[in-house]
Amino acid sequence: MRALRYVSRQLGKPWYPLAIAGLAFLDIFLLVVPTDAFLVSAVAVNRKRWWSSALIVAVGSTLGALLFTWLAITQLPWLEAHFPAMAAAKSRIPGVLLLFRDYASLTVLLGAAGPLPMHPFILGAALYGMPAPEVGALVFAGRAGKYLAFAWCTAYFPSALHHVSSLRKEIRDLRHRRILRKQTKALARKASV
Repeated sequence: MRALRYVSRQLGKPWYPLAIAGLAFLDIFLLVVPTDAFLVSAVAVNRKRWWSSALIVAVGSTLGALLFTWLAITQLPWLEAHFPAMAAAKSRIPGVLLLFRDYASLTVLLGAAGPLPMHPFILGAALYGMPAPEVGALVFAGRAGKYLAFAWCTAYFPSALHHVSSLRKEIRDLRHRRILRKQTKALARKASV
């Protein structure tokens, strides 16, 4: 809970999107970082920078995916030994490899844009023999599209995001904080007059 309070105090800072990008970089290895919710909160606080925030987070996620791709190509046994998320990803690889046979690029692109973890898609790309720059370009295109859509909806149609269950509470909390901030400013103005 202390970590969440600390993060919420940092929302308005100009470096906050870079911090989210760092978390997106780590997300490929940790599998528990709610990058979408952090991006939505950053855009809700600073709507003018919605597109740059989304692209910065997409770059962070892409760099993490590139490192993961390189590890999957060159260091697969080490990767399996040090990251528990690999066990779940390896169980999904046979199904993903069937998709790679006919639709390799589309599979990586949709895997990056979708809600599922990217591990099976990146491992499938590595086992299929896709070059890392191609995987990186596809992951960037997918993640940039996903994050730009989330950021645009947050900036211009925040009520549309209420249909995404994981973001409902985050949006409600941000509205509550915004209302409290306005009330505090109004009280301060009245007190100074």
